[in-house]
Amino acid sequence: MKRCTLILALACVATHMQTAAAADSKPFKGVRDKLVVQADPQHVWQVIRALRNDDPGDVKTISQTPTENILEETFDDLPIIGKAKCRYRETYTPFEKIEYRMISSDHFKAFEGSWVLTPVSNGSKTVVELSSYVDTGLVVPFVHQLTNLATARNVRGRLEDVKKAVESRLSRGGSTQSLSQSSL
Repeated sequence: MKRCTLILALACVATHMQTAAAADSKPFKGVRDKLVVQADPQHVWQVIRALRNDDPGDVKTISQTPTENILEETFDDLPIIGKAKCRYRETYTPFEKIEYRMISSDHFKAFEGSWVLTPVSNGSKTVVELSSYVDTGLVVPFVHQLTNLATARNVRGRLEDVKKAVESRLSRGGSTQSLSQSSL
């Protein structure tokens, strides 16, 4: 009797997993993290865009329209790879989402993700979620796990940088309006 119950339980779990997999036919392979920022989505949006523009040595704008930018970014000190260049497209839904997807790279096979801004507390706070997937194309044991570990640290750091920048500017009575006009 116990064996039948165990087999039935395992069958139910397997069926649930197959149903969940079918519902999300392309599961996300990268990393996701989120945090709450004590500011409205517009302020958070402006800071995300401005922080990227604060270091023009690493990110270069190739072309720009109101709804998307083509960017080229140089990544230094990557594990095993060292240095990599990546050209990607950022697509904008103002104050809600920034999506990015690789166009070409000298090392990466994939580079994609998104920033999603969700207002909470009647719009006075924002849940900021950053997802990122990087495929280095390397064929070494545990490369996916190592890449995700490094990506997770980077994602967490970027989220914390945005939170700190937004909240410190607003707590000083400042505004994000004085940030780079190209970030709007």
